[in-house]
Amino acid sequence: MHTTPPIRHFFLAAALALLPGCGACDAFDPVDAPAPNIPLETLDGETVELSSFRGRPVVVHFWLPSCHVCIREFPDLLEARSKAQENDVAFLAVSIDPDADNIRSTAKRLGVDMPLLVARGEVLGPMYVGAAPSTVFIDRDGTIRAAVSGARTTAFHTRRIRDLMDP
Repeated sequence: MHTTPPIRHFFLAAALALLPGCGACDAFDPVDAPAPNIPLETLDGETVELSSFRGRPVVVHFWLPSCHVCIREFPDLLEARSKAQENDVAFLAVSIDPDADNIRSTAKRLGVDMPLLVARGEVLGPMYVGAAPSTVFIDRDGTIRAAVSGARTTAFHTRRIRDLMDP
């Protein structure tokens, strides 16, 4: 049995190893497309239109209460939110798990003090992300400036939020 990986895998791995830390991924996550009006609900069943936030930057964070990576990332996201408060940035915590009781209890335990919403139907693909946790950064005009899958640091979130402030 041949166990040596193909040469292209070697070169891909070598190229990825040469990239600097998390900041390197910034160059690969821009979207620059209009944000779709994905179906969202409050935990009480009221519909929320993403377009209702037009005029202010929005950070949409997709998560699952049962996701350990999501839970580990929340303190970084909350710290970035705290740093961005004076910039009138809206933060939305959107669960892709519809269990409202589980969302409430997990959010309470984590100290999540941002609007808690539930995604209905297909939302990740239209928002240019593929898994939880994922974060989408939308500017004042309703354009997705960046969409990233995977947990990120406070510094990453803060940098992306600062990018939303650029005219």
